Formats: sequence, C-alpha cells, structure tokens
Amino acid sequence: MSLLEGGKLGSIDLERITQALSSQGLVVNSIVQNKTQSIECTKTLLVPFLENFWTYETSPYVQDKLIHKQKIGKRHCYDSINRIAYWKTFFGDEKFLEDVTTVDLKTFEKSLADNGLSTGTLNHIMIAGKTAFKWAVANKKLADDPCLGLTRYGKETKERNILTEDEVKKLFEVNWADERARVGSLVAMTCGLRMGEALALRMCDVTENRLYVRHSWSVIDGLKTPKNGKCREVPLLPSVRNALMMLATTNPFGWDEERFIFNGTNPDKPVVEHVLNDGFKEALETSGVSEQQRKNRNIVFHSWRHYYAKVIADRVEQRQAQLALGHMTAAMTAFYADHKKNPISW
Repeated sequence: MSLLEGGKLGSIDLERITQALSSQGLVVNSIVQNKTQSIECTKTLLVPFLENFWTYETSPYVQDKLIHKQKIGKRHCYDSINRIAYWKTFFGDEKFLEDVTTVDLKTFEKSLADNGLSTGTLNHIMIAGKTAFKWAVANKKLADDPCLGLTRYGKETKERNILTEDEVKKLFEVNWADERARVGSLVAMTCGLRMGEALALRMCDVTENRLYVRHSWSVIDGLKTPKNGKCREVPLLPSVRNALMMLATTNPFGWDEERFIFNGTNPDKPVVEHVLNDGFKEALETSGVSEQQRKNRNIVFHSWRHYYAKVIADRVEQRQAQLALGHMTAAMTAFYADHKKNPISW
C-alpha cells in the first residue's frame, strides 16, 4: 500500500520487486541495466555536436536558416568549424554537451586568454559555441544554457588608418608588378568596394558612368550577395571604367561580359585575394611607405573603403554616403568616415 500512496518507487522498493519477480524465474536485472545504459546514451558528445552544428551541408541550424530565407555563408561555417578546434583541445573527445557548466566555460576562456589571443579572436571562438548552445536549448536538446553566465567581451578594435592624399598620389605614380592589383586598388578607392566585391566584378556590372555592386566572391561560397544582401549603385569615374575595360579585353580566356574582370588561372573563378593584397603592399613599399610603417598604421586593402567613406562623407548627405557604401546603419558609415587627421581632395 505504501508503494501506491507514495507515487514513486525508491531503490529499496525496486529491489524488493526485482527479488519477487526473480523468485518466479523472471530476469529483470538486465532490463534495468539496459534502461540505465539507454539513458546514459542519450547524452551528446560536445565536440562532434559542435562540428556537425557548423557543417553547412548537414547542420539542422543551417538548414533552418535557409528554409526561412536567412543568410548564412559556407565561409562563415568553415571558419566556425576551425574555431571548434580550440574547444576540442580544451574539452577533449569525451566531454558531453549536457555536462558543460558555466565554470567550465569560464576556465576555457581564461586558458584562451592566457595563450595571448586577441579579444576579437576570443569572441569569435566563444560565439561558435554560444550559438550552438543557444540553439540546443531552443530545440529542447539541452535544459539550460551555461553560456548565460559568461561576461560579454568589450570591443578591442585596432583603428584602421588611411593614406594621405600625397601618399595616394605617389602610390599610383609607381609601377605595379601586377595590373590586376593596381586596378583592384583603383576601383576600391574610387567606388568603396570590399575585396570580395572587387573580385566579383564582371563587365555586365559596368555601365558608362555607374558600377552595380551585385555580388561578392568567396573561395568557399563562390558568387554570393554583398554583405548586407542588397545590390548598390555607385558612380564610376571614366578613367576607372577604362582600366576595368582594359583588363576585361585582355583576359587570357577571351572576352565575355559574364567573365570575371580580375581573372585568375580558372575561367570560372577570379584571381585569389593575395594577388591584390600583395600587389598593394609591394606598391606601397615602392612609393615610400615601408612594410613596418604600413603595419604600425594598420593600412590594408580594406583601408580603401575607409578612404572612400571619408571622401564622400565630406561631399554628400549622410544617407547618400550610407547607400553608396552599402552600410545597414548610419553609425557604421560615420565610423568609416572618421579620419579627420587626413584631409582629402579629389
């Protein structure tokens, strides 16, 4: 009677029932053990879970985003999987997802910080796990999110500098080893293009006085939409159009308005990024900006986008500048244009 009134079976009660059934020739120990084992097997190994979570082709997280027309690129997933290597090094192969605690994660963060990783890198590594934990809770695969107790990272962004007007003039007066690199910098400087947007350019994107930024190029994703998912239209100087046209007409694979202007070794792919990056750095060195000076000032190919932002922000309304740059917020445009120490005139 006590068993019925209590509503729950304790270990002693289970043992009594087991003995009673065993006396009748029934085997129940193996049943109880198998049940226990099945409960333990419902746990999910942490690292395989994280790796599958970021595998573009099989991830339920990715598929759900795609079904709902949300953007997620293969490159982002590829980078996230690489970051899971840090999780594997710390947690090993036998840690279960369900056993990860906030204390574990704080200890993990400290170990990463002790290795001298930047705040930005730390944040990316942790987000690769945080996103997966949050999804697991939302989909009833995890009861609680251990990441909720973590402290958010502050911003530690190294300021990106731009070249002065005099430096730009000297840069385009020197001989560039690769014409693709020179034209790449030229179009980025005068149209505010990101690296991937420059690589994705085809003559079908070029008109008499306008450039249509319809795509970006990624080694992992191939042709994709620009960063904000929208096409934008920017003014195109005649000299820049001529330079783009010259590259297109001298393409070793022949003329085709659908072919990439910045040709590589494959007719269906543009040149690799480092050709434009390295050409830019080499020309800077030749023009008088040493490699050490470039590093100290944090001048990179993407600095052309900041340069362009500064130029147009001084001449057009903020909303026009935002549209030309393809920024989602006015605050981002203001951030890019904030280079008051280097007055520029065209």
